[in-house]
Amino acid sequence: VKASGETKASEAASMAVDGDDTTKWCDTTSGNKWLEVDLGEPMVIDTYVLKNAGFGGETEAWNTADWQIQVKDQDGNWVTVDQVSENPLDSYTGKIRPV
Repeated sequence: VKASGETKASEAASMAVDGDDTTKWCDTTSGNKWLEVDLGEPMVIDTYVLKNAGFGGETEAWNTADWQIQVKDQDGNWVTVDQVSENPLDSYTGKIRPV
């Protein structure tokens, strides 16, 4: 797992995908934040869940409102498969379109 940055070791990028609702990734060190996860091999994924700060009991003011989900196509190009704007939810379930 790679990221634009990490606020502290206890909020490392790997914690964004560790399956534990009590941990998180946080980056307050950069303007344009990103998280990259290498799954190791091609996989079919059609749904994802983004759990925001409010889900963990923190202020909803810290919730992520806008984001994109991108995947690499077979030629290695990044392709946007979902884009969300002005999300008000503490937990968001999104659909990923096939590439």
